[in-house]
Amino acid sequence: MSIINYVCDSIKGKLHLRNEDRIEIIELRRHLLFLLFDGASSSRNSLATIELSIQYIRDALCKASPANGLSLKTVLFETNQFVVSNGSEDSYTTYCAMLIPYDGGQPGVISSLGDSRIYRVCKDKLKQLSKDSEVFDDETHLVKCLGLSGLTEYEFEDRTLVLEGERFLICTDGFYNIAELNDETIVSILNDEKMAAIPGAIVNAIRNPPRDDMTYILLHVSAASDN
Repeated sequence: MSIINYVCDSIKGKLHLRNEDRIEIIELRRHLLFLLFDGASSSRNSLATIELSIQYIRDALCKASPANGLSLKTVLFETNQFVVSNGSEDSYTTYCAMLIPYDGGQPGVISSLGDSRIYRVCKDKLKQLSKDSEVFDDETHLVKCLGLSGLTEYEFEDRTLVLEGERFLICTDGFYNIAELNDETIVSILNDEKMAAIPGAIVNAIRNPPRDDMTYILLHVSAASDN
């Protein structure tokens, strides 16, 4: 049995009228799913795409048969088809997803699309686990993001990874751009054993309000016997 501890925060950027990021955590019978969305700043209604995505993911996971397992990339590919069919035009969001089984003997699964990222938090650095898909077709639009028509299932990747004893960071570009400017300080904070103190420490380390929306989930997975 795995014990999953986490903290999260989302801060509106000073250049935005509203926060276009979203955190969603879905509890399932055998898994815990962490979702992070970063609405494209050029999109007219990215929050609508995020809401549609969450609606479909929740419904799909509730209907999934445990015997057939959960294919994260398939669920997210089908999510995009649903969003494209039911959403408004020019409404896009990137995402990161991390599926963690309660059974400590099973690996976790991660998936992402766009430039939000998943990292392993090491003692002195952040190791990127996800792969950016941030090729631009002009100066403002990501080529790959939820809400974009024409994406194939091949473009929705996922990968497994060992979880227990590890700490992971799921974040938007608004967060990791700030973290890169305060590399040693932020990494030290993210490794603090007192996880409840981390959000406040990050705010204090940044000092000035961020320009872009800044959102993250920090989680630690351990075996029940370790607690």
